Amino acid sequence: LSDWGQFASWPVDAGQLEALEKLDLGGTSLKALPERFGSGLRSLRELNLSWCYRFASWPADAGQLGALKKLDLVGTSLKTLPERFGSGLRSLRELSLSDCGQFASWPVDAGQLEALEKLDL
Repeated sequence: LSDWGQFASWPVDAGQLEALEKLDLGGTSLKALPERFGSGLRSLRELNLSWCYRFASWPADAGQLGALKKLDLVGTSLKTLPERFGSGLRSLRELSLSDCGQFASWPVDAGQLEALEKLDL
């Protein structure tokens, strides 16, 4: 779905994608993900939302993305991440937040990102 400018919203019920390991939504018109985004994506290891200029809100309840290892949020409009951001992403190794000109607040529980090896701000 990368660079598909017409793609603006993720289906609320994507439960049939449990085996999906990599999801590239970079360059789309996506503004946000549904609150229960991770519930049907238990195998997801890589998520690319880079250059989704309109993307401004990470779901507060995306805690079921326990297999996620790489998250690319480069060039999004995120201002902050939810307080519990780190609690469900304990396998996360790479987090990219560069070129997020409005990003101003780091989550309190970021210390729970125990596997984090690379942070790009």
